[in-house]
Amino acid sequence: MAADIVPELYDRIHADFERKINSSKKIKTFRSRLEKKTADAKGVSLYAAELGVCAAYALTRNLTEENLPDGKLYWNILERTVEPLLEEVNGLVMAAASEQQKIVDEKAGINIQPIAPDFPKYRVRDFMNKLISFAEEAADE
Repeated sequence: MAADIVPELYDRIHADFERKINSSKKIKTFRSRLEKKTADAKGVSLYAAELGVCAAYALTRNLTEENLPDGKLYWNILERTVEPLLEEVNGLVMAAASEQQKIVDEKAGINIQPIAPDFPKYRVRDFMNKLISFAEEAADE
């Protein structure tokens, strides 16, 4: 039986993601503004986009033919690497959006706790299906 490569692969993906986040000036700037309570909705949007760039970098760097069994992308690998990473990105964005909304509400004298939406697992699954389809098409060429 072949060894399970996913835990090590995910660790590499997550380490690259964390390194990219920690080196991003855009993320540092946004987090500073959030701490100072000067963050705005546009900043949250830019923060989300930058987190997406960091995630994309980590995934494309590690989900390569050399790192995958038989050079193929399998559903179980996506499910255990892409899905948890995107869930983490979603959590970071939702936390920032909630914090930014609290800032706006405080300034307006509103005392309502923001509610974060559930993780859109179905959308992530659709995305993963598209990745598998693209990988299969690329392998056929």
